[in-house]
Amino acid sequence: MDMELDPPEPNNELTTTEGTSSLDLVLARNLDRMSQIYNVELQPGAIRVWQRAMAGQSPRLVEWAFEEYFKTGKFPAKPADIYMLIRQHQETPRHDDKQFRPCGKCEFGWIRVYEGMTVGTVLGRRPVDPKVGAVKRCDCFLQWAAQRKAAA
Repeated sequence: MDMELDPPEPNNELTTTEGTSSLDLVLARNLDRMSQIYNVELQPGAIRVWQRAMAGQSPRLVEWAFEEYFKTGKFPAKPADIYMLIRQHQETPRHDDKQFRPCGKCEFGWIRVYEGMTVGTVLGRRPVDPKVGAVKRCDCFLQWAAQRKAAA
């Protein structure tokens, strides 16, 4: 008896473009990157676990957390690893919109550089020592300072 079966209906939001949220796309892209970086294969259902764990999070913040994890993570990330980075970022002291908020790629508005020239103080402008480096203001701080100055 020949029976023709209908193809199964997709039950994962990531299998269709319709109804796919930006968070789903961020997760799919970063889980794919993770599998390539750490040379692992995702287990069936892993995307659903990540979707549930990251539900309600900002896609931009999830993207940032994966980027941060990929810089230092020695093993494939678990949802708890990414969630911890997000929580740490969210718990950074903030009082209101007038207070500076770091972008997440700097340390409170400062970034370390290993080339270029110093601004110059008593000793004048000098090349940055590539072994030691120097710090400079991050663009996020410069934009905040300019907006604050314009509002004054």
